[in-house]
Amino acid sequence: MTATQIPVNSRALNSLYLHAQCKRMRLLVARRVLYVRSQWAKAEATEPGLYLGDAQADRLLDERGYHNEWRFYEEDPGARKIGADLADVAGELKEHEEAARVAGGMVRFQRLARLFSLNGLEMDVVAMCLAAERDPALEKLYAYVQDDVSRRLPTPALALSLFGGPRWELEWTQVFLPHGALRSYGLLRHTESTGLAGLPLRLEERVIAFLEGADWPEDTVAALLRPVASAPITERQADIAKRLDGLLDRSKSAGFWPRVNLYGPPESGRAAVARTVCEAKSLALHELDYAKLTGQGREAVLALERECLLSGWALYLDATALTESVDTAALRSIERLLDTLRAVVFLGSRVPFRTDRPLAAVAIPEPDGEERLRLWQRIAARAPNRLNESLETLAEHYTFGPGSIVRIVKEAVDQACLSRGADAEIEDADLHAVCRRQAGQSMGVMAQAIVPRQTWADLVVPEPVASLLRDIAAQARNRSHVYRTWKLDSKLSRGKGISALFTGPSGTGKTMAAEVIANELNLDLYRIDLASVVSKYIGETEKNLRAVFDGAERSGAILFFDEADALFGKRTEVSDSHDRYANIEIDYLLQRMEEFSGLAILATNLKSNLDQAFLRRLRFLVEFPFPDTAMRERIWRGAFPDAVPLENIQWDALARLEVPGGNIRNISLNAAFLAAAEGTGVRMDHLMKAAWREYAKEEKLASAAEFGEYWRSDKRV
Repeated sequence: MTATQIPVNSRALNSLYLHAQCKRMRLLVARRVLYVRSQWAKAEATEPGLYLGDAQADRLLDERGYHNEWRFYEEDPGARKIGADLADVAGELKEHEEAARVAGGMVRFQRLARLFSLNGLEMDVVAMCLAAERDPALEKLYAYVQDDVSRRLPTPALALSLFGGPRWELEWTQVFLPHGALRSYGLLRHTESTGLAGLPLRLEERVIAFLEGADWPEDTVAALLRPVASAPITERQADIAKRLDGLLDRSKSAGFWPRVNLYGPPESGRAAVARTVCEAKSLALHELDYAKLTGQGREAVLALERECLLSGWALYLDATALTESVDTAALRSIERLLDTLRAVVFLGSRVPFRTDRPLAAVAIPEPDGEERLRLWQRIAARAPNRLNESLETLAEHYTFGPGSIVRIVKEAVDQACLSRGADAEIEDADLHAVCRRQAGQSMGVMAQAIVPRQTWADLVVPEPVASLLRDIAAQARNRSHVYRTWKLDSKLSRGKGISALFTGPSGTGKTMAAEVIANELNLDLYRIDLASVVSKYIGETEKNLRAVFDGAERSGAILFFDEADALFGKRTEVSDSHDRYANIEIDYLLQRMEEFSGLAILATNLKSNLDQAFLRRLRFLVEFPFPDTAMRERIWRGAFPDAVPLENIQWDALARLEVPGGNIRNISLNAAFLAAAEGTGVRMDHLMKAAWREYAKEEKLASAAEFGEYWRSDKRV
């Protein structure tokens, strides 16, 4: 089979090319052997022995010695024969290169030269080093022609002898200096410290593997990176990607590596836009774990940029956390990396990355509801599905970006296969379940999920309160129609979310009302753990709150701040630095509450403790009164499921107990356990005994008017 008959991507064609290079190196060494033998013969004739004699010293001092060697190659019959064989091998190499060109590609040897801009001299050095790796006999021959049995590796001096000629006389040292391409990219490594001419050289293993046709990265590099999955983007983002494509072209023509800062919300699709740009340039985008790279030294950076060129990779660095950090050392470290790394780099952040380095900053708009719906439709259409109307709901409630949607659909497909078989189609419930799980992960440890089980029938509040709560749910349900269909969002720069304050005594139904609304809207409900959010360290509270609000933005979850006065309290007079930073935290809260696009519910027993500036920014204020006798009776009647056996319950007597709904639920539960222990149904004595204990726990004074006929007996409990 000739070279033109071998497919360009075939390992066989590449192997034939490398074999021809090794044949060329053997011929060059054979020619060198003829010359050194002729010199040794002269030395033995005049000065036999294992010492450097006068004649040899004179020969070494002869400035014409280098030219004498090449004159020998032109005059000696054996050397001329080898020269003709070298010309034949050169033709063979050209034939392989042409076969690759006709097929629309190139052999790995040519690709290496193009990727690293290596000239002919540098590629000769690569061939010299590679041949020793492929042909063990050449190591011994290298030692032979260098007249040193311990020098089995090629050296710059050997390169000069093998490839010499006029073109090498002035340039050969430049090839081996640290700033040359071979050493600055880490293609060559030297094995010991010695003079430049005698520097033992080896190719890096990754370079050898590349030339042999392997395409996997080094383990040290693979540990730093993960591929960025392909994901569709919106039309607005596609326009940005086209402009970035032109920017990369201009950067390449200008001879510098492009640095692009894509900034926008976490779910705006920054990485998806970068991936789209890279696909147009036949680059594979990989996300760099900067924390792992830090501290590994220049060798790791060399291996990284070498791999980027060999494999055709671009890098994506998510610098969101770093740009919002006060760690200036980390920021400076990123700047140094951007200065030195020879690769295409995309830097993702929430806000523009502040630096005095050349950096193209491009805002990536977050997809709106309609754009998210189109993304859901395009991505879900690729999977076997039996979906109804869930995509519209998902697009409205969750602000997941392109990458997250791709992962969610894939996870839903896997879940459907596990639960219903390999041929199962994804259904609405599958997507909702995965979205909720993803939403829970984004909320972190500072939020506690509340499973909403309560309905409107369970909520006992005055009608005006119930009406306000229904209005809150209606606004959350219809915000897409009002903001996007009616275009009212064009009149609002902030405050598109819904914020409500629930006030009233403990146990009056504030948490239950939040559950009812979440159940009505089919959204997750998260109670914010204030102990985890508030930190004594400066700046940590804002960081924690940012994580909470960002997670809620992405997931569409309802935030429920219980005992909100602890977090949203009045700003204090500044008497020390702690007061000043506490006020900064409140200011930040006010800002995020206005910017938050979802539903945030705050509950407090003490409305008077809240900051007035904060109260003005709330859309709803719902006051939960202490339940009157009629309301308490309704709460008591709804406290037990139908499965609980009840024996002669006097609902009017229970309603006389002046306790709110939260305490009623506690009393009902404890009474049920008392009855179960006796093996009977729930009776009035069980309820009154449980009520007496609840009063004692709350340190609440009991009265005969409340307990009636049960007063005397229960007093002795």
